Amino acid sequence: MHTAQDIHQDHVTLTQEAMRAFRGTTVLGYDVLRSSYGFFPHFLVEVSREAVDLKVAALREYHTYAERYYFSEDVIRSTAIRHGALAERDFAEGFDIIRIVGGFGCIPA
Repeated sequence: MHTAQDIHQDHVTLTQEAMRAFRGTTVLGYDVLRSSYGFFPHFLVEVSREAVDLKVAALREYHTYAERYYFSEDVIRSTAIRHGALAERDFAEGFDIIRIVGGFGCIPA
């Protein structure tokens, strides 16, 4: 979902509804550059250069957003590089942790 740091009213509503709808499930938040202030990724996932290329290509299909600065190829790639630098990798996607649901293998069921 959108990061909990997002201030856009629609994004806030979607995140709140996801928390209600997906109880008992891991929920991660992603950054929306234009409306999430104070976002810092605490969960980083290494991605390949090919995955970044696919993301750029996929976002190009949103023609109504083509002129928006936050959809520019440079911004998308720079964000992947920055998140990669935080993870000491070439590229990464960054998320904040809204809720993690997991288990410890050492505890008997």
